[in-house]
Amino acid sequence: MIGSQALIAFKDSKGAMTIKTYNITSYSPLMESKVWYEVKESLAEFYGGIMQIFATIVLPDKGKSRVNQVWHVGTSVTSRVPDKHKSQPANLNSKGSLDLLKGQSTATTDGGSRTKRENDGQLRNGQKKRNNCTKRG
Repeated sequence: MIGSQALIAFKDSKGAMTIKTYNITSYSPLMESKVWYEVKESLAEFYGGIMQIFATIVLPDKGKSRVNQVWHVGTSVTSRVPDKHKSQPANLNSKGSLDLLKGQSTATTDGGSRTKRENDGQLRNGQKKRNNCTKRG
């Protein structure tokens, strides 16, 4: 989504999970680039048909704890660059807000309350989950 400062995870040509940052200013060409926040640590896993990203980020503005999020399902990667996802309502409406200090989320998505429950649980348990993650490959 144009305007996103994104962490994007995908499987590389060897099947290993990869995470890259993108400042998305247009739909093509998508190029790896710096984002406005610092990514200290990141890990992606793909298990049971679900891809998850775990990251420790530092927000540059003091006092800000709320970030907007988007999540989209892409179907392919070409030359280590994710291809554009389909502009279907399920992708276009997959957005929400995360309060990183309160552990709360709001979601405007076809995923409904399940997505919100998963986001809230992951925010509350993020440190524990991240520490228990191991790379699968």
